[in-house]
Amino acid sequence: MDAGKTETGCDIDNQIDGIAKLAPVVALYAGKPEMLEKVEAATRVTQNNDLCVVVTLAAARFLEYYILNGPKSKCPGLQC
Repeated sequence: MDAGKTETGCDIDNQIDGIAKLAPVVALYAGKPEMLEKVEAATRVTQNNDLCVVVTLAAARFLEYYILNGPKSKCPGLQC
């Protein structure tokens, strides 16, 4: 934590708010190795809860795939 800064994330908030905030971060970092780290950091600003982070990271992976491959990409094993 930065000097002089206090913790802001709520550790008991299990709502899915992180998903509503992930689009700009994923759009900026899609395809880059640090994407999940950046999504986690953005989520923990308001929801410092492992369950929320895990769900948001999963949603980030889905969005990243769509951003990088588009809606008509070939999906192995799926009817696209």
